[in-house]
Amino acid sequence: MATAVMKRLEISGEPQEVYRASDEQLDVVFDKRTLHVNPATGRVLDEGQEPRFLLRVANWLHLNRGKKAWTYVADTYAAGLLVLAVSGIFMLPGRRGLLGRGGVWLAIGVLVPVLYVHFSGGP
Repeated sequence: MATAVMKRLEISGEPQEVYRASDEQLDVVFDKRTLHVNPATGRVLDEGQEPRFLLRVANWLHLNRGKKAWTYVADTYAAGLLVLAVSGIFMLPGRRGLLGRGGVWLAIGVLVPVLYVHFSGGP
């Protein structure tokens, strides 16, 4: 059945695995795609994978596949963000600043992760 489906759809290459998932479904698994075949109706669902550029790059960076160099870049970027955040705390004077509404927002910003760590059991 798998050979007939592959011939009909003009798919070359050897499947990694062919198995019957249920009475109504035969799965033909390739490296980056799977064919779900309904033997009774002959209907085939082609489920494939294509790497998406931005998501693939973001995941690559997130998993630190760039190794040492990316670690320094990420740490430098994080330090820059900290400088921006801390300097922003002191920029607005008066009732909108640290002693007014800004202080309330600062307290909320600190409390959210602290409470989460406390109630989730933390490290």
